This record gives sequence, C-alpha cells and structure tokens, in this order.
Amino acid sequence: MKNFTDTFYLHLSDTDATGMIFFPKLFEKCVIVLEKYLMSHDIHTFFLKSELGFPVINATGHYYKPVKLYERLKCQLRVSHMGQTSVQFNYKFINDLEELTFEATLVQVCIDNHTKLKKELPDFLIQVFSLIYEK
Repeated sequence: MKNFTDTFYLHLSDTDATGMIFFPKLFEKCVIVLEKYLMSHDIHTFFLKSELGFPVINATGHYYKPVKLYERLKCQLRVSHMGQTSVQFNYKFINDLEELTFEATLVQVCIDNHTKLKKELPDFLIQVFSLIYEK
C-alpha cells in the first residue's frame, strides 16, 4: 500500500476527562499528518502564498480501540480518491501492537480564496498526492 507514515505520542492536551483521545483532536492529528506530508515535499507553504484554499468539506472518524495518554501511535496517510478539484484522504492510526485504533476520512476541495468557487487541483499537487494514491 502506498502511504505516508508519521509517529507521535498522545499528550495530556489530546485527551478528554477519561484519558482517551478527544474526538476533535483526531481530526487535528489528521491535519498535522497531512501538513508533515506536504513539508516532506517542500510545498507546505503553497496555500499561504497562493490565492487557492484547500478546506475540509467532509470528515468522518471511527474508533476501534481505546488510546491512552502517552501511547505511541503510527498514522498512515493515503489518498483513496482524487478528482479534478478534490482529494479524499484516509488516515489509519495504529498502536504499538499493530492494532487499528481509529481511522478518519477527510475530503478537501481546492477553491479560489476570493470567489470561494472550486478550482482544478494544480498539477504539482496532483503529482504529490499521486505518490500516496491507491486506486
């Protein structure tokens, strides 16, 4: 499987009162992993410098196993669908026992920041996302 993998620990600020990961933090981790992927290709500042945006338009998450404070997790990022204007990213979070703990799917669309209308994905983004695209 083509994917980008990042590893991190769950910190106190990531947990709720039960000590488990707080659901908004799941999506925050996804955004961080995507940002690290873009950094690995030296294009993480593209959206800051351009007139294009890349907002999340759909997000789902599923929990399978509890994740505790200070647990180390591996996140595998891949692209499961790519259209002319949007990309669907899948994130799998795996613990040290190689168990799937939770996963998320985020769909992001390329837009013109001024008009808020959809724009075609730039060729270089298509190339970078193709590296982790599993059809």
